Amino acid sequence: EWSHLRSDGTQVPVETMFTLITIRGENHIHVTWRDITERKLAEEALRSSEEKYRSLVDSLPIGLYRYTPAPEERFAMVNKALVKIHGSSSAEELMSQPVARLYANAEDRENLWRELESKGFVAGLEVQLKRKDGAIIWGSISGRVIKNAKGVIEYFDGSVMDITERKKAAEQRMEMERRLLHSQKLESLGVLAGGIAHDFNNLLAVVLGNLEVAADQIRQVPAAQECVVKAVAAARRAAALTDQMLAYSGKGRFVVKALDLSVEVEENLHILRASISKNVALDLHLEENLPPIYADEGQIQQIVMNLITNASEAIGENTGTITINTGVTHCTAEDLQRSQIEEKPEPGDFIFLEITDTGCGMDEETVKRVFDPFFTTKFTGRGLGMSAVLGIVQGHEGALEINSEQGQGTTIRVLFPVAEPPEDLPVAEVYEPEAEQQAERPKLDAWSGTFLVVDDEAPLRELGSKVLGRFGFDTITASDGQEAVEIFEEKSNEIVAVLLDLTMPRMDGVAAFEAMRRIKPDVKVILCSGFSEHEAKQRFSGQGLSGYVHKPYRITTLREEIEKVMKGKGNLT
Repeated sequence: EWSHLRSDGTQVPVETMFTLITIRGENHIHVTWRDITERKLAEEALRSSEEKYRSLVDSLPIGLYRYTPAPEERFAMVNKALVKIHGSSSAEELMSQPVARLYANAEDRENLWRELESKGFVAGLEVQLKRKDGAIIWGSISGRVIKNAKGVIEYFDGSVMDITERKKAAEQRMEMERRLLHSQKLESLGVLAGGIAHDFNNLLAVVLGNLEVAADQIRQVPAAQECVVKAVAAARRAAALTDQMLAYSGKGRFVVKALDLSVEVEENLHILRASISKNVALDLHLEENLPPIYADEGQIQQIVMNLITNASEAIGENTGTITINTGVTHCTAEDLQRSQIEEKPEPGDFIFLEITDTGCGMDEETVKRVFDPFFTTKFTGRGLGMSAVLGIVQGHEGALEINSEQGQGTTIRVLFPVAEPPEDLPVAEVYEPEAEQQAERPKLDAWSGTFLVVDDEAPLRELGSKVLGRFGFDTITASDGQEAVEIFEEKSNEIVAVLLDLTMPRMDGVAAFEAMRRIKPDVKVILCSGFSEHEAKQRFSGQGLSGYVHKPYRITTLREEIEKVMKGKGNLT
């Protein structure tokens, strides 16, 4: 091919062919010229079209490719986006790789070809792909097969979108939704448990109070008194059950003070050993001189007891070991994400209690439900022990981790923050029952006057009136806060103190107390509630509440609280 100059001076591309021929014994060269202008124009148009196509294909943000079918499965074409997705340095490098190597799972590749062979196309098939650096990413594949005239597949033309970030976002959204649903479920169950416990406490207060009065009146009838004592013991066990329900709801009784976690475990070893099977050994690793945690002693003991009991039951009749560890550890935000409690504490130093057993362990589904109220794997269980542990730890702003494998045992780690004592509970004012017991107790009949008993439950009003009458007081009753305020406004000079419920219709205890304080600033009010003293302090903070008794209360407990209040020692908040 060359360019030929025409007579008019224009250049035209020509194709020249030289042929050697012999004529009458002489050699001649036969020359043929052909104008190939049209062909050149067509070739240029094709080249331009291919460049436009390549430019368009390479500018697309999604990966495009063509590859041959199995068994070769080799790339015939890839664009720049696919090269970038794979992490190759060039199209040539990527095309030198067998297509099968790009799939992280052989099953994904098989599913793709199964779809192609049955339908002839795929749309949005999500597969895991392997990058050049070994990283696993998610890809969405779409495409169709190209067949020849005989119906045989020659190529697979398709596209790949990197959907890794989309998958991560979807997983995060699902996790957030799961946590939200779990949190709402726990909140609902907490409200339910707290409400049930509150109603039970009101009923038990009536039962126990009247049983104590009856026991006092039949001292001379031993057989009858023995029956009453047994009934009281059963009612106390029922009260312990409601305490566990309140602990789960976060409204249990709290008396906060500085505790050494190792000392708490050591001091209760005799109880712990008595609560486990004889074929189970205790292995202790308790760190000495731990920084204090500020917690409720009774509830810490309940945590240890519940976890040890569960560990022992997991071992069952087999021989096994329960290992108890305590110590100090630093937890990052990432560490605390493993906590079973939705509200995560701030990162920092924590005191840990870790209990490991060699028992039967749990499967994944059981682990998910182990802290749900009323869930149990035991035939005779009530399903409140572990949920109470969760509620107590949550109430102490701690964290709780669990690791278990079926047949391999379980490890539960409870974390309590190393913290300063609460501002509303100075160390000097932390619960000191010994000091109260040593104080001289005056006789109640040294006082006179009227007690206002306020409760929306008629049996509790009757019980309060009966008990206070035995102490020598006159009583007036009110069925809610509004009625109590009306009575107090009329008879505030006669009323020496008020026994006040917290949760009531029309006007609750907090609003009633505020109204009474406006009428008589130095009014003496003893709160009587099934909720915790800690919560009472929060609700009545700075208002001068005189005293507190927890439902169901013992008559002696109420008497001691009244003595303290009447002596002027009853500034609870």
